[in-house]
Amino acid sequence: MAIGYGNNLLYFFVFLLASMGMTGAWLTNKNVDCTRIVDIEAEFLFANEPNALTIHLQNSYEKNPLWDIEVPADLKKQKKTEYQIVEEVQVARNVDVNWAPASRGRAQIPRLRIQSRFPYKMLRAWKYFEKTDSVLVYPQRKGQQNFRSLLGSQAQKEIENKPETEGLFRDYREFQRTDSPSRIDWKRSLKHQKHLVKNYESAGERKILIDWEMTPAGLPFE
Repeated sequence: MAIGYGNNLLYFFVFLLASMGMTGAWLTNKNVDCTRIVDIEAEFLFANEPNALTIHLQNSYEKNPLWDIEVPADLKKQKKTEYQIVEEVQVARNVDVNWAPASRGRAQIPRLRIQSRFPYKMLRAWKYFEKTDSVLVYPQRKGQQNFRSLLGSQAQKEIENKPETEGLFRDYREFQRTDSPSRIDWKRSLKHQKHLVKNYESAGERKILIDWEMTPAGLPFE
C-alpha cells in the first residue's frame, strides 16, 4: 500500500513495526543469553516427595537487570510444564523448584529449561541446563513421625516436666504451650509482665529406645 499510494506515513509505520519486531527479538534472546545457572543444589532429597531444589541464577550482564525469567515450578517429565516468573535479576537470585524423584539411590536431575518472553510477550527464547553430577535420593519417609516410649506414662511425664538445667544460659524467650510450666522464670516474668522461659546453649540429652518390634507388621523390610 505504501508503494502503490506513495504514502510516506505508511512507510513510517511499516519500518517502525519492523524495527520494533527486530528490537524485541534481540532483547528476548539477549535477556535469556545473559542468564546463567551457576548451580542446582538441595540439602536432602526423598523419593516420592516434593523436594525443593535451589537454582542459583546469575546475571552475566551486570549493567542492566534481567526481566521476566521463567523457571519451571515443578520438574516433571511432561510436555506442558508450569513456569514461575522471576520478575527481576539484578546480579544473582535463588529460586526454588519442586522435584519428586520416583525411586531412591543415585538419580540424575532432569534437564532444566529456562525461558523468557520479555518484552512484548510475543516471542520466546529459551536455553537448557543439564547437571552432570548425580545426586543421592533417600527412601521415602513412611510410618510414625514419633517413636513410642517404653518407659511408661509416669516416667515420660517426669522427663517432659524436667527443667533444662544443663548447659550455659543463653537468653529468655516467651512461654509456649509445649513448654513445661516448671521452666518459667517467675521473677523475670513478673518484671516484663509476660511468661518467660530460659534458653540454654545445649539441652540435656534425651534417650530414646528404638526396638524392631515397635514397627507395624506388614511393612516392607526397608
